Amino acid sequence: LMALTKEGFLDQPHTSSGRVPTAKGYRFFVDNFLGEISIDQEEREELASIHSLIQLSTFLAQESRSLVLSCQDPRQVYEVGLSFLLEEPEFSDHQFLLDFIRHAEQLRQDFAHFIEKGEEEPQLYIGEEGESIGGDKRLSFLFTPIRNTGFALFLNSTRMNYPKSLALATFLSHHYDQ
Repeated sequence: LMALTKEGFLDQPHTSSGRVPTAKGYRFFVDNFLGEISIDQEEREELASIHSLIQLSTFLAQESRSLVLSCQDPRQVYEVGLSFLLEEPEFSDHQFLLDFIRHAEQLRQDFAHFIEKGEEEPQLYIGEEGESIGGDKRLSFLFTPIRNTGFALFLNSTRMNYPKSLALATFLSHHYDQ
């Protein structure tokens, strides 16, 4: 644990606390241990039965336990899932919650920034990687095009469920047909 802490993969926030992964640790996990990720057949069937972007956003928020911003047109952005985040330990910190809400509000206004980039593959920003986007190194952002439909942005703390969120984003960008 000391070696992983020294290399920047773990952090010990308080002397009496355990160690937690850093953004660098999460990035290492995503890049080296996730391998082939996909959603299961039940999720595929449920996605096939969804016929509106707001229903899709609700499904994504429930499955990923993230705040999901989605749109077909940047002038009308759907936002679903804030209640799921409030269950996470980070969000019991009043200041963290206030900062998060400010960043989420700003992202809603700046959603066009992601769309203009024209990415065809999901883009994941962990901690410091997304600080210029969301202004907070304690957050992770996963932006994905939704094939033939629009775009979605998953927003969570750096403890985001990366395997589930990336599997959903990959499916949306390559296989989803609404």
